[in-house]
Amino acid sequence: MLLKVSGNWEPTSYNHYFSEFWDIFCARKRGWNRVYFIIDANDMDIKTEEFRRYLKESWIHLLDRQDLSICLVEAKAMKRLIWSSIFQLLGKRDQILIVKDLYEAFAWIGGQRVRNGA
Repeated sequence: MLLKVSGNWEPTSYNHYFSEFWDIFCARKRGWNRVYFIIDANDMDIKTEEFRRYLKESWIHLLDRQDLSICLVEAKAMKRLIWSSIFQLLGKRDQILIVKDLYEAFAWIGGQRVRNGA
């Protein structure tokens, strides 16, 4: 699943967007053993402490699922570093891949599918 996220989300919209992600995951899960999310965050603003708190309290457990793999795409090295540190602070850095472009993301999925026998 390729998602393009952008802008600066207001705290009142967090639940709406994450609920949409969950609905997409559930729909794809009906037909596949593993769901791969590539999230293109190139046009998304770096999130606030409030966003990180919401993520940790409400949705971070998704990164522990064996049937979900997430790859975040960010072209700018500094923003990749910031995203990496956000997930490091949440204790989930090893459960998400952060790459610079879609080529790396699709190569990663190809390798994952081969390893997982899909």
